[in-house]
Amino acid sequence: MNKEILKRFGLAFRIIQIRLRFILIMAITGVVVAKWEAIQNHLDRWRHPVAPDLTSTGAMEYYCPMHAQVVRDAAGNCPICGMPLSSRARTPRQELPPGVLARVLLPPTRVALAGIHTSKASYQFLERAYKAPGVVERDDRRVSDITVKAKGRLEAVRPTFEGETLAENEWLADLYSPEIVNAEQEYLQLTESASNDPNAKDIGEFAKEKLIRLGMSPAEIQTIEKDKKPLQRISIRSGISGTVAMRDAVAGKYVNEGDRLYQIVNLKTVWVSANVYEFDLKQIRHGQPMEIRGPGIANSIPGIVTFIDPSVDSATRTAKVRAEVNNESGALRPGMFVTVSLQMPVEGRRPAASQTQPASRPAGAQPARGTEVLAVPASAVIDTGARTIVYIEREPGVYEARQIAVGARSGEWLPVLDGLDLNDTVVTAGAFLLDAETRLNAGAERPDSTTTAPGKK
Repeated sequence: MNKEILKRFGLAFRIIQIRLRFILIMAITGVVVAKWEAIQNHLDRWRHPVAPDLTSTGAMEYYCPMHAQVVRDAAGNCPICGMPLSSRARTPRQELPPGVLARVLLPPTRVALAGIHTSKASYQFLERAYKAPGVVERDDRRVSDITVKAKGRLEAVRPTFEGETLAENEWLADLYSPEIVNAEQEYLQLTESASNDPNAKDIGEFAKEKLIRLGMSPAEIQTIEKDKKPLQRISIRSGISGTVAMRDAVAGKYVNEGDRLYQIVNLKTVWVSANVYEFDLKQIRHGQPMEIRGPGIANSIPGIVTFIDPSVDSATRTAKVRAEVNNESGALRPGMFVTVSLQMPVEGRRPAASQTQPASRPAGAQPARGTEVLAVPASAVIDTGARTIVYIEREPGVYEARQIAVGARSGEWLPVLDGLDLNDTVVTAGAFLLDAETRLNAGAERPDSTTTAPGKK
């Protein structure tokens, strides 16, 4: 009996032991999986220890193209990636002149291989065209509402439609109004009395003015004076020439004083409104010329800025700039989307009187347009986000990085505000290769260091 109990106890112990061993193996496996990257990093560091940044007194040094901090005295492989080290002439760290961010020395062969080209900073005539989307609108000053001036009924209506073009003083409808008929009879009576009583002449004039206010034309008044009887219907005519924008006149319709029958818009002059960002508003002035282009417009249409909205849209951060445009050709239609172009002034360093030289032009050539400012090609400028850098060729094979301030781009040129002088030789092709060389060269001061440019704080 005791042997049987011991046998069962031993079997249970072995089962528990096997299960605990399985749990231990699973736990170890989970830890290895969770820490696998850390384990790999420790193994890589043990197999490839990182060498310190070495500097020797030899003429040549060896560096890793992928890891700029790896610099060795002798040839070998990079301890991080295993790539063969490249050789280069040692450039000892040196103090740079004020305003120079970096200096690179290249032999003529490398200059030719890099395709480095230079040009001199010079004065150029630049103009900046600011383009913005716009929309054509009707000129609110050339809108006329044709209204009824006395209560009555429309007897006849011109069979017109919205969009039809009308001439000035063109017939639109006939109105029968008892009020107007009574005023006509009153005027005839007063006119007859005035012929016998000179004191009643002024009263007759007041009655005539009343007929004019009720909508009768001078020709209709002359007709009733001649026929000695009132007209039963008076004509309603267009006050201006233009296009019918709204029509609410129907024959037989009863109307009240002030009811609008037609709306006529003269589109010989229209408004073009553009949305300009708030930081560009300071360069826009009243009377500034504007050019309008759009679909179906062969040539640009000129306009003049007549209104600048004093408020800015809080959602788009733009303000409305409006131009008045002659539209005799009818090419611009209200609601049409167009592109407007404004000639903005160019900010830059202008030449002194002693530096201004008349430009030689062929006979019959047009004079230069725009503002004459110091400028460099846009390809010469490297914008790092925090700084704007150019490389200057100080002497053959010696290039220096310098921080400059530039204005808004104009075509292929950038106007210079500060940091360059006339005839400075700037790198126009290969500047990015020079910038990469300064970042790979451990002995050069880098352009992203804290060196302060001239005139900058």
